[in-house]
Amino acid sequence: MMHGRRVQAALWNDMALKRAFNTVSIPTSSQKRGLPQLRPDQFKALAGSCLARVEGALEPLLPPVNTIFHVSRTSNPDALVVTLAAHEFQLTVLAKTQKIELVSPISGTRTYVYNPRTLRWQDHVSE
Repeated sequence: MMHGRRVQAALWNDMALKRAFNTVSIPTSSQKRGLPQLRPDQFKALAGSCLARVEGALEPLLPPVNTIFHVSRTSNPDALVVTLAAHEFQLTVLAKTQKIELVSPISGTRTYVYNPRTLRWQDHVSE
């Protein structure tokens, strides 16, 4: 008899928990929080550093190792252009929107934003 009451009490507790969780509402925000804007001079320095790192990483691939590989840098707009025999890739700094855009004939256009929380450039997906 005592065992039956324990089982019945456990079932009632289980049902009460299910009812409680079915009515719980979790507050949500109607707006997504974006990344904070950087000061223009701070963004310019970070973007310039990013292009310099990419350019430095590509140096081992330059001639005489690859005769069809060419890298050039422009200042207005600040961009890095990588030219191969059949393709051209362009990494451009978009100062107004604080983004870096990669245009690739293979994967299309990708946009990157700097995340000051993680201190990294991350892929940006437009809403």
